[in-house]
Amino acid sequence: MQLVVTIYEKTPDAAIEVIRGIDADHDAIEVRADAFGEHAIDWSAIRAATAKPVIATNRGGGHVDIDAALGAGIDFVDVEWPGDVADDRVVLSHHDYDGMPDIDDLLRRMRARHVKIAATPHNFAGNARLLAALGNKNTTIIGMGARGLYSRILAPFFGSELQFVSVDETRSAAPGQLTLAQALAIYGPNREALRADKIFAIVGNPAAHSGSPTIHNAIFRERGVAAAYSIFETADFLDIAAPFARGERFAPDGLSVTAPFKEDALMFAESVGAEIRANAREAGAVNTLVRIAGRIVADNTDVDGFKALIKMTTARTA
Repeated sequence: MQLVVTIYEKTPDAAIEVIRGIDADHDAIEVRADAFGEHAIDWSAIRAATAKPVIATNRGGGHVDIDAALGAGIDFVDVEWPGDVADDRVVLSHHDYDGMPDIDDLLRRMRARHVKIAATPHNFAGNARLLAALGNKNTTIIGMGARGLYSRILAPFFGSELQFVSVDETRSAAPGQLTLAQALAIYGPNREALRADKIFAIVGNPAAHSGSPTIHNAIFRERGVAAAYSIFETADFLDIAAPFARGERFAPDGLSVTAPFKEDALMFAESVGAEIRANAREAGAVNTLVRIAGRIVADNTDVDGFKALIKMTTARTA
């Protein structure tokens, strides 16, 4: 997988300044020409701003002047499908900002060296469909929006070629886009060796703001664990809990449960005959669900956290 930093600035000069200011690890640059409005684009100047590969993109209707961009040394041009272009330097893209197209049909019909499909799943099934489409070389799959973060974060672990990230939180160019700092924490420096034999996720509503993937994925790498940790934002706890319990493909092997689902998680644990640990039973809430050796275990690690904190104070009341 390669990390592509999306540059979405109002003028080409501003874009060049931002490109030159990126000092964190990354693999390529995407320049969004649709942000420039009526400003003329000197692709040679943009090419000179970085030694990294550059993708020229126009997402606002119409296309970048392919010949001009490639003639100036730009490495790739992103072309919105339909519009097959017989050039190895074209990234052929399809975006669905509302829902889920027929992914398999698109992959059959989109003929290009590099293919990218970005869609907007609204539930676990949609996220799983996106991840199931991976496997072909030079294919990029992106889940958009808060509901698509689950597959967006996981896709590189299952073979997605490119992960598009923003420079920082103030420069996002797409719904659900990770920042470069977040992506580096999640994927690390050895991105060609990403693999996930186990999946874990935090589930809540809202949950897109969670920093958990940046924490847990770094720990997995540090300990040599082939696992991935993602985010699942939903209004329906059972949408992720049911596939988890059944062990479906691309369902998590463990869930961190946050608001407003901790009581729901206890009821779910009871309904599936889970082993409910004492902390969860006494608290009347579950914040951890995991499948271990064929059984589901429900616990509440918040209790241990509060106990540890209380030991650090001499306060008599709270």
